[in-house]
Amino acid sequence: MPAVMSCKSRKIKCTGEHPICRACQRSDNTCVWPANSQTRNDQADARIQELESALRESQRQNQRLSSQQRNESTIHAASSIDDNVSPAASLPSLTQQHLTQHSPSDARSNTIDATIWSQVGIGEDGAITYNGPTSRFHAAPLTGSGPSPSTTQGPPGSAQDVASNAAHVERLRSQYDLLDTVWVPLAKSKSMAAFGISDETGWQLLDMYWTWLHPLHNCIYRPVFIMDMALNGTYYSDFLLMAIFALAARHLSRQEGDSIDSNMGEKFFSRAKMLLMDELDNAKPRIPTIQGLLILGGRQCAIGRSSQGWLFTGMAIRMMVDIGIHLNANRIAELENLTPSEIETRKRLYNSAFIWDKTLSLALGRPPSLTGSPYGPDEIFDHYDNQRSWQPNDVDITNAAYSPTPMYNTATFCAFCQLHVITTDMMMLLFDRGHTENIYPEIESMSNRLTAWYSELPSSLKIEEGMLQCSPPHIASLNFLYHALHILLLRPLLHSPNASLRKLSLDTCVNHSKNIHTIHDLYTKSFPHRLMTYQVSYCVYTAATVDVLDMRRSEGVARIEAARRLGMAVRTLQEEAKHTPGSGRSLDTIRRQLTVWEASGTPNAPHNVTQGAAGDSVRLEAHQSGVDRREESSRNVATPQPLHTSQIPLASDFGIVGPQGVNEGISGFMSRYQSPFSFGMLDTGAGFHPDSFPWDMSEVFGNSQGYGALEHND
Repeated sequence: MPAVMSCKSRKIKCTGEHPICRACQRSDNTCVWPANSQTRNDQADARIQELESALRESQRQNQRLSSQQRNESTIHAASSIDDNVSPAASLPSLTQQHLTQHSPSDARSNTIDATIWSQVGIGEDGAITYNGPTSRFHAAPLTGSGPSPSTTQGPPGSAQDVASNAAHVERLRSQYDLLDTVWVPLAKSKSMAAFGISDETGWQLLDMYWTWLHPLHNCIYRPVFIMDMALNGTYYSDFLLMAIFALAARHLSRQEGDSIDSNMGEKFFSRAKMLLMDELDNAKPRIPTIQGLLILGGRQCAIGRSSQGWLFTGMAIRMMVDIGIHLNANRIAELENLTPSEIETRKRLYNSAFIWDKTLSLALGRPPSLTGSPYGPDEIFDHYDNQRSWQPNDVDITNAAYSPTPMYNTATFCAFCQLHVITTDMMMLLFDRGHTENIYPEIESMSNRLTAWYSELPSSLKIEEGMLQCSPPHIASLNFLYHALHILLLRPLLHSPNASLRKLSLDTCVNHSKNIHTIHDLYTKSFPHRLMTYQVSYCVYTAATVDVLDMRRSEGVARIEAARRLGMAVRTLQEEAKHTPGSGRSLDTIRRQLTVWEASGTPNAPHNVTQGAAGDSVRLEAHQSGVDRREESSRNVATPQPLHTSQIPLASDFGIVGPQGVNEGISGFMSRYQSPFSFGMLDTGAGFHPDSFPWDMSEVFGNSQGYGALEHND
């Protein structure tokens, strides 16, 4: 027997009399009977019909508008905005272009609309679900007719759309204006005692994250996060904060000794894992959970736990799809009641995952998981942080003279998005086609696309010759990646049977390798190694693989210069591996490259090529380190050797010196080095995995010599 609402709330037995039960008579309460199942079904059906009507109306609007009408309405709308919306008239020119130029979006609009509506469904309770038409949870085809609610977002390029975007941008500007004056002070009133740290340390970690780490991927929309941190809102969670702390703690200077715990990052990581269990109990994923998983994915890869990083990232991507972030938020904003800041949050989150997916796929040599984006860079509206001042915090005293410079955070973020569209196509080409002779036209076309992207890059995002200080690290990373992608693209051609093509490709790779080293020289003059990121070290490694090849084919001074670059790269990776152990694997790969060189019959080294400053002859040979190899394997870091800048590099500059400093040649070094290891075995749990690429360097030296065979070539 059903109970009335008051009896149910008081947890007493209901006698069930009509029109009023005995309990309600005694207590003089209003006797309210719950709606029966048929009533609830009727209410849900009405809600479903309302939402279906909204979907149908949006589809009809998009179908009625031809491309020509869109262009005409864009011109008309742009002029009306200029005349009637004064706040938009004062926006930066870049933002004005976002309001009125829709050529990239228009080209995708029909496909986007078809994709969206085929994946949007209505659950039995009337809630929006994101399941395709094959799903058992997907609603029936949207048919029928009925009134539709008014929409605030018109078809792309329409007057309604442009006006909506102008209002959208103005809302974002208003929120950004309150960031430092209102929301940061309120957020700083939040005590960090519950996390076992002082308020000062907590904000030091957040400052480290916003300055050095956040601009690389932008998975968090800062104005919304800080506001909700102050108000305990939807877009803040303790799990996300612990993920930020776990990542940032790795980069804090240990000079403060008494106030900074060297194991702080692991403690935050453990706390984050505990909080993640609670997050997974939610009926639907939350955006802070997705953001935290992406951050933890990056952290675990950087410390050498790449399998964990891969899985955290994969979980985040699955969650994004589950709540529809892979679909264009502008089209579903009405259905989900999304505010402008929520739409901006979703756009940035997806594009951030798109960028990180490429970074991780490159480093691990795996096909990308996200091959397209529902948003072009022109659809990121909040560019107000571009002119925010950027200055290093918590860096070595040698960098205290760094002059503040514009941050260009969102501009760099959008440039990464554009670049990784090319990266995606490049990786799919190389994974699908591999080493085939007819791949050259596609590689040439892709190379032209990379060059065109760079030529269109604003000068503020380029690192050019003559700069007195390095641009902020996220801008430097963009330039590093551009040159590294050229190398990765051309590497399949380095073993082509066409000698002229091999030479041309290697010459081009060497030029890009030199550019990476030039940028890195400027980078290290401005920033300490402990703040180098996973992506930068990967690009330095990529340049080093070319340096090995250049040493092999060059003679005289050219070989000396290649050795100098390789020595610098090895020392960089050694130093960086102290803070980002995930890069240690790349050192082993470089040593294997040198071993293949020896095994393939190349002379050990040029003897007496030139004289150093002290008159000693230079011998470009690799030598065994004086440390126990099993001990070295446990930490993946060779002992760094000091650079004698006044001399041509000695063998010791590679960080691999024989016992008592005796020169033994590559064969002697490898006979000792290889015994604890199998060259055919890949460490699947730590750092970069260059061998898993289809354009693996072993291909360059000939497929007939596998790594396992090298154990018998002493």
